[in-house]
Amino acid sequence: MSNAPAEWYQQGQWPLVGAIVGLLITNDAVLIGIYLQVKYNVKPQLTIKQIDLVSQQLAEFYNPLYSLILVNQSIFNAVGPFAFPDDSIRRDAAGEVWTEIKMKLLLPNNQRIQEILRTKTHLLTTDDRA
Repeated sequence: MSNAPAEWYQQGQWPLVGAIVGLLITNDAVLIGIYLQVKYNVKPQLTIKQIDLVSQQLAEFYNPLYSLILVNQSIFNAVGPFAFPDDSIRRDAAGEVWTEIKMKLLLPNNQRIQEILRTKTHLLTTDDRA
């Protein structure tokens, strides 16, 4: 064996420092790889979850409410008090029809609206308020 002097990187603490630096670089590279992989795998899943939430909001909350409100509005505009004729006999008949329609259509619709609002408000978007 030769008695040649050791290089600077072979003396003192340098071998330990070199091993630690190499380990840190390797770990950083692995962690960055894991982060990027998770980011690219989770983003599509989050998008799918957001689409599912919007679909559920529309199917269970907004569309039923909108439909029931439109039905109530069209009924009210067609046969409501504003549509009553001026003739007293026809006005009384229209009042009776209106009472029947209120009891058989509007009140059940309003009860359904109330039920939706009571049970599905968790589906409100952050922009809406109850």
